[in-house]
Amino acid sequence: MSKITDEQRGFLDSFTCERLTKNPANQDLIRGFQNQKGNSLVKHLQKMAWDEDESKRTAYYLVKSSEGKIALYFSLRCGALFEPLDKAVQRSEHFKMFLEHPDFNDEAVMEDIMNFLMEKDGDVSFEDMEELISKISNAKSELQSSLERVKQDAKFENNINIGHVSRNFGGIEIAQFCKNDAFSEMWREYQKRYNIIHSVGSVLFWDKIAPILIQLREIVGYEYVFLFAADQTEEQSLINYYTDRLQFGRLDQVGTQKPIYDLLCLFMAQKMEDLQANRNRFFADFNHDEDDEDFMSDYHD
Repeated sequence: MSKITDEQRGFLDSFTCERLTKNPANQDLIRGFQNQKGNSLVKHLQKMAWDEDESKRTAYYLVKSSEGKIALYFSLRCGALFEPLDKAVQRSEHFKMFLEHPDFNDEAVMEDIMNFLMEKDGDVSFEDMEELISKISNAKSELQSSLERVKQDAKFENNINIGHVSRNFGGIEIAQFCKNDAFSEMWREYQKRYNIIHSVGSVLFWDKIAPILIQLREIVGYEYVFLFAADQTEEQSLINYYTDRLQFGRLDQVGTQKPIYDLLCLFMAQKMEDLQANRNRFFADFNHDEDDEDFMSDYHD
């Protein structure tokens, strides 16, 4: 594998990314947007996106070729993620088991228990566990105190619409992400001309969308970018695409609120601290050698 060439970089730089309502001509341009598999996304763009972008409830973007053709559209909005209370309860119970173990001072036993804890809290390292445990003197009373405060706060707020979680995480949601089928033939021509094996969606995600997400962190702090994948097929091709090409995954320790619009869509997320590295890796390995196992595996639009 080899990095992106100067010629390929020049070609990608010819694409533009603009807010939907910044250009009045876009109102007519989006009428020609097509996507056979994502008809609801097309309707949303053509019927609701303009008003939502103009009112700044959701930010819509068009990515266009140098000829002014729409390659894809996407939208971004803020969203809150959280660690559920039951995860905190589980962790407290794990700490309690660790602290109350009769062989607490036995180094071999301690390592066995630490390994068990890491299996239960998969994204927590051995060092993280040690640091957390060192700060907890009595897990049981800590848990009881937290649950009592939840009860007190529910009474204080007196609002059934306020939920209680262990902790919140800032996030940006990719609310819509859809390629334009009308651009597919042109992209295939570009693939041959510039020897690009990747799909238009993966290329423009890393080249146009990821930089916006990274720049946003200079303005507002957040930890995750997330989406809801509309894929109920047996093959789960879209979910696999988000996983393999865009590096999104399922997070067992993090939750969110799912609106009716996204029912039966899979919640997937990516840590922002990983996104920059993943972007760098994508362009560092942009070109595959012919003897690579998965050479041409992504040669589609």
